[in-house]
Amino acid sequence: MKKISLRHKFTAYFSFFVIAISLIFGIYFYYRSREILEAQLVSKGIYIARNLAYNAGYGVAFENKEDLSHLVQGAFDEENVAYVFIANCDGKTLAEKYREDATRSAVSGPTEGCPVLDPRISPDVVVDKSQFYNFVAPVKRRQSANIFQIEETQVQKKTIQVGSVKVGLSQKKLNQDLASVFLSSASLALLLIGLGFLGSYSFLKVILEPLEKMTRTAQSIADGDLSQRVSVKSNDETGELAASFNEMARALENRERELTQNYQELEKWNTELEKRVEARTYELIAANRALETANRELEEASRVKSEFLANTSHELRTPLNAILGFLSLIIDGDCASREEEIELLTDARKSGKHLLSLINDILDIAKIEAGKLELRVEEIPVTELFQALQTMCHVQAEQKGLKLSFEGPAPLPSVSADRGRLVQVLVNLIGNALKFTQKGGITVQAIPFAEKGYMQFAVRDTGIGIKLPKENQHSLFESFKQLDGSHTRRYGGTGLGLAISKNLVEMMGGVIHISSDGENCGTTVIFTIPLCARIEESEEMEKIKNGNAVLVVEDDRSLRKYLKELLTKRGFAVISAGTADEAVNKAIEYRPKVVILDYALPWEREAIFKNGGDVLRFLMDAPETKDSEVILITGHDPQILKQRLSFDFLYKTPEILQKPIEPDVLLSKLERIQKDINKVPATVLLTDDDPNVAKFIKMVLPKEKFNLLTAGNGNEALDLISSRGKEIDILLLDLLMPEKGGYEVIRELKLDGKAPDLPIIVITNYPEAQTEEEKRLLSRETILEVVSKYTVFEDPDCIVDKLTKYLLKAVREA
Repeated sequence: MKKISLRHKFTAYFSFFVIAISLIFGIYFYYRSREILEAQLVSKGIYIARNLAYNAGYGVAFENKEDLSHLVQGAFDEENVAYVFIANCDGKTLAEKYREDATRSAVSGPTEGCPVLDPRISPDVVVDKSQFYNFVAPVKRRQSANIFQIEETQVQKKTIQVGSVKVGLSQKKLNQDLASVFLSSASLALLLIGLGFLGSYSFLKVILEPLEKMTRTAQSIADGDLSQRVSVKSNDETGELAASFNEMARALENRERELTQNYQELEKWNTELEKRVEARTYELIAANRALETANRELEEASRVKSEFLANTSHELRTPLNAILGFLSLIIDGDCASREEEIELLTDARKSGKHLLSLINDILDIAKIEAGKLELRVEEIPVTELFQALQTMCHVQAEQKGLKLSFEGPAPLPSVSADRGRLVQVLVNLIGNALKFTQKGGITVQAIPFAEKGYMQFAVRDTGIGIKLPKENQHSLFESFKQLDGSHTRRYGGTGLGLAISKNLVEMMGGVIHISSDGENCGTTVIFTIPLCARIEESEEMEKIKNGNAVLVVEDDRSLRKYLKELLTKRGFAVISAGTADEAVNKAIEYRPKVVILDYALPWEREAIFKNGGDVLRFLMDAPETKDSEVILITGHDPQILKQRLSFDFLYKTPEILQKPIEPDVLLSKLERIQKDINKVPATVLLTDDDPNVAKFIKMVLPKEKFNLLTAGNGNEALDLISSRGKEIDILLLDLLMPEKGGYEVIRELKLDGKAPDLPIIVITNYPEAQTEEEKRLLSRETILEVVSKYTVFEDPDCIVDKLTKYLLKAVREA
C-alpha cells in the first residue's frame, strides 16, 4: 500500500473541514435570510391589508365603489401587490384589481359571510401562503343606536364587520431576493473555502515545510550523508526542533568521524601487526598448515614464503659460516704463513660480498614494495656499460668454461637510466644465466630502436631452460617465486633476482619478458630501456658537466650576457636561461652548483613556472637541485624580499643581491660559496650502540678535517653535548639504542631547547618513521637528513660529502 504523506493527509482533513464549515455557514445564511425576507413580506402584506381594511369601512358600508377603487389603486403602488379584493359581507365584490401575473380565475375571492369579530379572540389579518401570499382582513365600522346621532356614549358604540379585504402579494420579488441571497451565500462559502485553503497553504508552509525539510535531511543522513543540515530560521517550536535535529546530526557526524579515525588507527595497528607477524614467519607457517583445508590460497602463499625463507636462511648462513671459520683460523694462529692468512681473508671478503649482495636483494625488494626506492637517471653509454660488465663477469664465466659475449651494432647510442640499477639488472640476469648453464655460453645483445625511442637488451643462455608452460613463465618475476626447491638447493639464490629486475626495469620506463622453449632448451630474457638523445660535447659543455657550473637566470638579455662574460673570464662554467621554465629544465639537466636567479621574471599564460619564486621553490624541493646554492638578484629592497621568502618555509635562505649588481660583491659571494671548510678540524659526535659503526666511521673520516667523539647511547650523547656543546659542530645519531634512543635525543635537543641549533644527521638501519610524532621529529625542521647505514657502508665517501656540505653551509651562514 502506498504511503500517504503528512502533507496530503493534512490537506485532505483541512479541506474537508473548511468545505463543511463553509457549506453549513452558507446554508444557515441562506435560510436565515429567507426567514427574514419572508417575515418582511408578511409584515408588508399585513400592513397593506390592515390599512385597506381600516380605510375601506365607510366605502364598503355605503358601497362607494369609486372611493374603494382609489384605495385599491393606491395599494398597487407597492410592486409586490399582485391583486386586491374588497367585498361586503354578502360576497359582493365592490373593488378589485389584478396584475398581469394574477387573474380572477387563479385567485379566490374574499371569505363569505361577515360575522362580527371580537378583537380579543379573532385575528385582524388571516395569512394564507399558497400560490400567492394572501392576506384577508375584516372591514369594520362603528354603529350607533341612532345613525343620525352625532355624539354617542361608550355604551352605545358598537363595532361590526361590513366586509372583507383580500390582498395577494407576489413571490416573484421574494424569489429574486432569495436568488441574490443564494448567490451571496454561495460566494461567501467559496470565499470561506478560498480563505481556508490560503490559510491551509500558509499553515503548511510554516509548519509542514520545516518538517518535510527535516524528513529529507533525515533520509539523506540515513543514506550516509552526515553533512546535511536543516535550514530553518524560525524562533518557534519548529526552529527549536530543527536546531535539536541539527545538533543530533552534528553529533552523528562527529561520531562517524571518530569511528573513521578509530578505523584508520586500527588499520595502522594492523599494518604494524603484519610487520611483526612477518618477523615471526615460522609461527605463521605452522598456523597456516593448521588451516590448510580452510584456505588453499593461504597455504600456497605460506609454502612459497616458507621455501623462500628456508633457502634464504641457507644462503645467508653459507657465506657467514665461511667468514666466521676463516676468521677463527686466522685469530687462533692456525695459518702457516702470511700468504695463507691473506688467502683466507680474501675468501672471507669474497663471502662477505656475497652475503652483502643477498642482503641487498632483500632490502631492495622491501624498498620496491614500499615504494621508497629512488632512481638517479643519467645518460649511460651502452658501449662503456658492456665493457664494465665484461670486466665484472668474465672470470666467473671462464671458471665454468662458458663463453660470455656482448653484441650490438656500432656505435651503440646511450640510454637514459640509473647506472647502478641498470648494472644491477644486467648482473642479475647474467648471474642467473651463468648459474643455470653448464655448457655453451651466454650472449648479451643490445639493439637500438630509434623510431620507438628505446634500446632492447637480451640475455640468452644455453642452460636448463624452464619447464613451465609459456603462458605461466612470466610468474617467475613474482617475488619469492622459483621453479622449485630442488633447483634452489642445487644452484643457490633467494629467488628475488628476477622480481627485483622486473621492478627496476619498469621504474626506469621499460618492460621485461622471459621465454624458454622448455627444459634444457635455454632461456632468453628481453627488456627495454629508453634511449637518451645525444648531446654534442664541446669543451665548454665538458667543463660544465665536470666542474662547478653556474646557472644565470635573467630575462634582460644584456644583463644576462654581461654576467655570463664576467663569470666566464673568472673561470666559471656558465649556463644561461631567460625564462622560468627554461631555468628549471636546465637546472635538472646540468645540476649547477650555483644558480644566480632574477626574482622578477616575466611569464606567459601557458608557462608551468611563472616567476623566480616558483623556480626557487622548485630548486629547494627537487632532489636533483636541492644541493644547489641560490643567489637571488632583485631591484627591490632585499629585506622586504627576505621577509616575503620567510612565508615560503624554505629549509635554507638564499643569498640576496640588489640591482645594479656590483661585480666584486657577486664574485666574492661565489668564491666564498666554493671555499672549503676552515683548516681547523670539525668536531663530529657519533652516537651509536654498535662499536663497529664507530670504528668504521673513524676510519672513513679524514683526520685532518674531522675530530670524532663517540657515545654509546642517548644519555651519554646528551651529557657530552651538555659539557662540550660549543665544541661539537654536528651530531651523527642512530635511532634505535638502549636506555635512550635517537627520537628522545632529538626531542630533548630540538623541542625542549637543550641544543636547538646543533645540526643532526640521522644514520640508521630503519630510516622509515612509523608514527606521526616520529615523522615530525625526522622532518626538515629538526634534522638535516636521514641516511641509511647500508648507504654509508656501501659508499663511505657519502658521509664525508654530507658532513662537508652541511658544515660548509653552517660556516657560510655564520
